[in-house]
Amino acid sequence: MDKASIYSQEASLLACYPDPRGCYSRLQELAGMGVEQVCTRGHVALPGGVGALGKGHSSTVFAAVYRGVYTAVKSRRPQGRRFSLAGEARLLSIASRAGVAPRVYAWSHDFIVMEYLPGPSLADLLDNTRSLPGWAVRGLLEAAATLDLAGVLHHELHRPWWNIFYTPTPSPRAVVVDFDSASIGCGNLAKAASALVHLGLLSVEPGLRRVLAWYKKECSVEGVGIALSSIYDLLSLAV
Repeated sequence: MDKASIYSQEASLLACYPDPRGCYSRLQELAGMGVEQVCTRGHVALPGGVGALGKGHSSTVFAAVYRGVYTAVKSRRPQGRRFSLAGEARLLSIASRAGVAPRVYAWSHDFIVMEYLPGPSLADLLDNTRSLPGWAVRGLLEAAATLDLAGVLHHELHRPWWNIFYTPTPSPRAVVVDFDSASIGCGNLAKAASALVHLGLLSVEPGLRRVLAWYKKECSVEGVGIALSSIYDLLSLAV
């Protein structure tokens, strides 16, 4: 990855997008957190030939070097609709400790410095194969169930295409990203099942609806086993 100084023009654009003017104090904040350089390549093009990892209405995600390690940094837009990333960072940390989210290295109201995940994403797998291998389906469902047991409701797993990343082989596992709209709660497994229905991999059955409705209220270890077993029984591919 191409790198630039934390006090460079490229860093100002990434940390303060869309207006890099007056960004010095935010760059000082990043440097104080341990971020040494920014990486200027990413699949999301910003002005001036700089690339980010992601761009939303209220934040920008870019790659950076944190204490010698490649990381991803989520930056709150200075004039965005969100006033702080602290709540998201706390829920992300809970999910990370459960093993289904990127590791959190540091955070503030303006930034979250976290583990960099090169992918592939669920969207990448769908683009390349137009279907999903069994390990990817299992990873999605197990990550959703783990989040439920951790008490973190993601709210976007009914359309998880860019919210699920897989760690490298030989033992890939699903990791959930972007906890922007997350809250305390349960229901991720039902949302993941809905995504599989949308893909045509899971049939809609009254029995499954009843099981998932019960599971959202129960949300227990026993409930996880029953709900996952019901979903696997109805999957239209061998998992």
